[in-house]
Amino acid sequence: MQWHSGSIAEAVSEAKKKNKLFMVYIEGNDDMSKTMTATFNDPSVCEKLMSENVIALKLVANSVPYMQFCQIYPVLVIPSSFFIGGNGAPIEIITGSLLPTEFCSKLEKVFEVYRKSYPISVAEKSEASTQNSSINQPSTSSAGSNSEPSNTNQSLEDKVERAKVLIEAQRQSKAAEEKEKEKNDEIARRNMGKAMQQANLTKKEAEMQEWAKNRAKDKEEERLAREKVKAMIAQDRAEQAARYEKFKASEEAERKRIQQKYDEEERARKEAVTNSNEAHLQFRLPDGSYSTHCFSADAILEEARRFVREEVRPPFSNFSLCTTFPRRQFSESDYSETLRNLQLAPSAVLLILPEQAVSSINQSANFISSMFWFLLFPITSIWNYIRSFFTGADPPSLTQPNQTVPSSSENSDKNTDKRQPNIRRRESPFAKREGNVFRINNQSDDDENNTWNGNSTQQM
Repeated sequence: MQWHSGSIAEAVSEAKKKNKLFMVYIEGNDDMSKTMTATFNDPSVCEKLMSENVIALKLVANSVPYMQFCQIYPVLVIPSSFFIGGNGAPIEIITGSLLPTEFCSKLEKVFEVYRKSYPISVAEKSEASTQNSSINQPSTSSAGSNSEPSNTNQSLEDKVERAKVLIEAQRQSKAAEEKEKEKNDEIARRNMGKAMQQANLTKKEAEMQEWAKNRAKDKEEERLAREKVKAMIAQDRAEQAARYEKFKASEEAERKRIQQKYDEEERARKEAVTNSNEAHLQFRLPDGSYSTHCFSADAILEEARRFVREEVRPPFSNFSLCTTFPRRQFSESDYSETLRNLQLAPSAVLLILPEQAVSSINQSANFISSMFWFLLFPITSIWNYIRSFFTGADPPSLTQPNQTVPSSSENSDKNTDKRQPNIRRRESPFAKREGNVFRINNQSDDDENNTWNGNSTQQM
């Protein structure tokens, strides 16, 4: 491609002087500029430009001539090709890179617009060619020479008239092109808005899908963690239940073993009492002397009292028979019972005490018991009240410490009958009630239910 070697001003002046189309090519350093430069160097493009006598000027981007050119014609895209008419207005601006065939088709349109925009120059060109051809031809007649001025004036008017028509057509074409361009720009703007809106919707949908995916992932992790915790809790509960069942089984086995042992001892004691046919009784006097005699297990207690009167002969006439453990004073109704029923078989120790001594002992014992109970009553009341919250049982009814204690003669008949009910009314393993006295007990029921004989040397 043959480019103009002068400056911008020289190229413009030459284009105006020769009334030629002025083209400016802005070249950059990118691949598109290289492609467009190769298009300009194509032989078909070069032949096309040279045939139309186009003044072509090439400017390098960011150079001084480029800056001067940008002050008049703003350059938005590099590379760009500006086609400027004789009035200085751009006819066409081609941006970007095109292939030679596409660029040639663009040049055809540009040349066509240029011919329509500047018809006078074309007419002058044809007239000049006509004049050049008429110089070589001889004049034929004088009449023809005389009619030449009138034909010239008429052709001038026709040319002006035709130029006006062409200008009006060009103006209308330009207005139609501008309207079409505005319409295309509006369509492009709407399409761009729709594309941007669609892009925003697509972006939002992608964000929502990502959020839903993350939310589902978080829920799944929470569910797995919750199931893991539930499994751990269930495992702990199962282990606790297993330990409890094991402890309960061992406790039940121990209780059964103790109960079995107690039942065996109780059975052995009952068998010993049942199988025993003799009752060895030892009678002790207050002075420490004693006497032993063997009775039949089925003999009544009256025989023992008769034996004391006849054989032992205590120094007092009125006496009573008592046992040390369990503490018991026999009443008149007990003398008709057998020794087996009174649990005096196979052996027992009977104390021979005068009636007055028994009464005084009972009164002193009752006084001590009353004083002890008077001091212990507030503590036991508080203890029973607290215990009722845990056991759910009503606290046992307590006898007031200032309650009048009946005499020994009145209590002697009721002592035996009330001993078993008192045992049945015990409501807690921590306290034992005997009459009006509660004993705090920390031993097992086996020790409480053991029966001792009168010698206190053998546990039945």
